[in-house]
Amino acid sequence: MYLSILILPLLGSIVSGLMGRKIGVSGAHFITCTCLILSSILASVAFYEVGICGAPLSIHLNSWIDSEFLSISWEFLFDQLTVSMFIPVLYISSLIHIFSTDYMAEDPHNQRFFSYLSLFTFFMLLLVSGGNYFVMFVDLIGVVSYLLINFWFTRLQANKAAILALTMNRVGDMGLSIGFFALFALFGSIDYATVFSLAPIMNETAITIIGLLLLTGAMAKSNMVMAVGLSQYHVALFHVLNHSFFKALLFLGAGAVIHSFADQQDDVRRFGGLINFLPFTYSCMLVGSLSLIALPFLSGFYSKDLIIELAYVQYSFSGAYAFILGSISAGLTAFYSFRLITLVFLNTPNGPRISYQSTHEVNLAILIPLFILSLFSIFSGFVFSEMVGVGSDFFGNSLFIHPNKVSLVEAEFSLPLGLKHLPLIFTILGSVIAVLAYHKFPEFVISLTETSLGRKIYTFLNGKYLFDVVYNNYIIGVGLKLGYIISKVLDRGVLEIVGPFGLSKTLSTTGNNIAKFDSGLITTYALYITLALLSLVFLVFAPILIDTSLFIEIRLMIIYLAALVLSF
Repeated sequence: MYLSILILPLLGSIVSGLMGRKIGVSGAHFITCTCLILSSILASVAFYEVGICGAPLSIHLNSWIDSEFLSISWEFLFDQLTVSMFIPVLYISSLIHIFSTDYMAEDPHNQRFFSYLSLFTFFMLLLVSGGNYFVMFVDLIGVVSYLLINFWFTRLQANKAAILALTMNRVGDMGLSIGFFALFALFGSIDYATVFSLAPIMNETAITIIGLLLLTGAMAKSNMVMAVGLSQYHVALFHVLNHSFFKALLFLGAGAVIHSFADQQDDVRRFGGLINFLPFTYSCMLVGSLSLIALPFLSGFYSKDLIIELAYVQYSFSGAYAFILGSISAGLTAFYSFRLITLVFLNTPNGPRISYQSTHEVNLAILIPLFILSLFSIFSGFVFSEMVGVGSDFFGNSLFIHPNKVSLVEAEFSLPLGLKHLPLIFTILGSVIAVLAYHKFPEFVISLTETSLGRKIYTFLNGKYLFDVVYNNYIIGVGLKLGYIISKVLDRGVLEIVGPFGLSKTLSTTGNNIAKFDSGLITTYALYITLALLSLVFLVFAPILIDTSLFIEIRLMIIYLAALVLSF
């Protein structure tokens, strides 16, 4: 059953990709969606057996690499951590497949898209269920991400975004690769059980370096790491579970708005007034935004505010600093979330009339995933809150938290009420400012850009803090110049001359020169034999004439080879 959770998405991807012309668009939709739904049902059973009943298991298929120094097996570990990640991955992926059957209905390459989508799900499952570091590293998420982002490969922006995603993944994979080599050098194994059991007695500096290398890979592949930095790994996983549902709701809701509004996606300021045309989509987007800003009693509230509170109860300068930044970030999140809601749904219509004339609620294939994700965005935080509650041992041995870092009791009962409410105050403040600035008094925002200072601030913010400018000019530019030097001077220069190019040219030239001695004349051959015999005689009697103590080994080797040739 457990391996079927992984195999079913792969099966759907293979059938849709390789047999797309045979099964058609409807067949690709049916097969991939059915495989994902079945896999989700099996994942729910696995969550009950492993997570709730506490019965983790490991499945060993066969040996992959078996050498004198290294043994790696194809094995999969299904513990509480694994099955907890199965839930958001498979539930959301299934809903995205259903959503895409309508969203991509007009595209002529449906089978290819659904093949990529199912393959991405398979590699996500492989990533979270690998039984050792090497199986985890087999995932080709970066490649499939490139294929999905670059699905419409005729679009320049799609090409650029896909290359950026692939490049970032390659940077992460580089860190992971070096980290894995370091793990093998230090532990002699890359198996989870071996590494985790020996880690407490290993050199602390080496462990820190390996941890930073592995963190590089994690940072390049995923975001929401604040709780991990606080050593609250169970809370971080709990927030990932909640965050995945309402973030997926917002993404799919944005896609539903774009799909309904004549596929307009160039500028969000060209929307407006869609609350009267898309009331259900507006409700779903509002639920997702309220959960994202951690409104009390929605999913985000149970994990996001808890992370911020856990930062304060570290009772250190870094903890207080993280608490302040987290609270401010909560306010900024509320601001941009309600700015989006205001510009798209509440403001005066700003788009072309023809777009509004064709705007209507989308089909059930899109509305049903939005409705289900809305339910998860409301209730998942409450339902799964026992995973991280005080005294909960849900994750068992799948996660280790140092006893000095267990501070849930402090966050729950010892934090002053005013500090507990500070993120909520910033959230409400950010939401109110966004609605007032972009809905009630939009002329005030416009007037801010009429001054020289206002235009500079607007340019700075609109240019994403000029991050791309600094990144491209001072990091990417330097990297490209360094790569050019390495390619021209080192790779195509020194390495090719000293390495294969120079060696092959020298051998071929030497062979051609030697071949010229083959003249076909018996007198020439007799001359060669005579010269060879004279040289051999000289080598034999050389010790009588000169001191050859330094060359005795070379002389004996030449005599041996000459005698061997003459014997034939």
